[in-house]
Amino acid sequence: MPALEDGNYELIQRIKHKILESGKIPFRDFMQMALYTPNLGYYTSGREVWGKRGDYLTSPDIHHVFGKLICKQLFEMWQVLGEPQNFTIIEAGAGNAALSLEVIKSAKDLSSEFYKSINLIIIEINPFQKERVKAGTHPKDGWGASVNKISWYDSIAQIKDKITGCIISNELIDAFPVHVIVNENGTLKEVYVSIEDNSFIEVLDVPSNPAIEEYLKDISLAHGQRIEVNLEAVNYIKNAANILDKGFVITIDYGLPAKEFYETFRNGSLLCYYKHKINDNPYNRIGFQDMTSHVDFTNLAKYGKEAWLEITGFTTQIYFLMALGILDEFKTIEDLSIKDISQIEWNQKLKELIMPGGMGSEFKVLIQHKGIDKPKLKGFSYRDFKDEL
Repeated sequence: MPALEDGNYELIQRIKHKILESGKIPFRDFMQMALYTPNLGYYTSGREVWGKRGDYLTSPDIHHVFGKLICKQLFEMWQVLGEPQNFTIIEAGAGNAALSLEVIKSAKDLSSEFYKSINLIIIEINPFQKERVKAGTHPKDGWGASVNKISWYDSIAQIKDKITGCIISNELIDAFPVHVIVNENGTLKEVYVSIEDNSFIEVLDVPSNPAIEEYLKDISLAHGQRIEVNLEAVNYIKNAANILDKGFVITIDYGLPAKEFYETFRNGSLLCYYKHKINDNPYNRIGFQDMTSHVDFTNLAKYGKEAWLEITGFTTQIYFLMALGILDEFKTIEDLSIKDISQIEWNQKLKELIMPGGMGSEFKVLIQHKGIDKPKLKGFSYRDFKDEL
């Protein structure tokens, strides 16, 4: 294990102090502090984490057509809901708000009535990102002139009013802090973080939260198997269901249905990202690298159903974007010119969004609905894998 000084020193000292108070803390608390400690955590320190100069790229960063196609799906949802005068779009974990901005721009081109109906709520815990977006990161498209109303929140739990519309997240669930569980001879043990010789060490003890065993009650883990339990995802989907009077919840993230998930990840799915390189050591570069885990979509759907969210559809990003018309966005051979590299790059970046073995198959799209009777959406017209959940 690396020395404690490997990372943000002040953040490490805070984590160390927290551990010394009780001797150990659940890995979930370590991850929470590493990612979200105000002004010090990976997502809250103000450092650039998205884009080429950050640590990873999201789909809206790769190509603005992603937001355009999401807008087409939102437009269909608005129609399914009877074209309400007030259609609220909530983007949870908006980051640099590239997705929301493209949705608003595309809505204006798609339908003036749809555009006028939109009320936008942006949820983003990073105060630096919020200020950058509010200040107009995109000067050509001032936010004030782009949408009727924008509200800002730090978390979805802060929203109290019921909405008609859609709650959308893209690569949010994977960034929630997770409990790490090990099956030790048929007994569930939780991974805790402690300190030894000035280094972080892992120790096993009884689960810190009874909800962990409830989460895994239908799951058969192999002896020695290590896996993550994302209780924050449960809280998120319940909060989303609670504020949704009528409409949809879109979750786009990398993950698997439960059967595949627990067969695939025998040593857990936790990964760390730093400067577009992947590693599996969360005790490195604390505060300077991202930590993520794959999403168990079956449990997300299950807990959503308990909160009155029905499954609309479940598919891969490649099938979802193809159904929404991504192939029409490619430049034809007649359009391409060796002298215009930007057009070739246009096609190349579109391919990244739907590449099998890459984002196209790794990323899944789960849509749930409430207050609507069995809606059919174009995004699932190619393939729908909801029976696998």
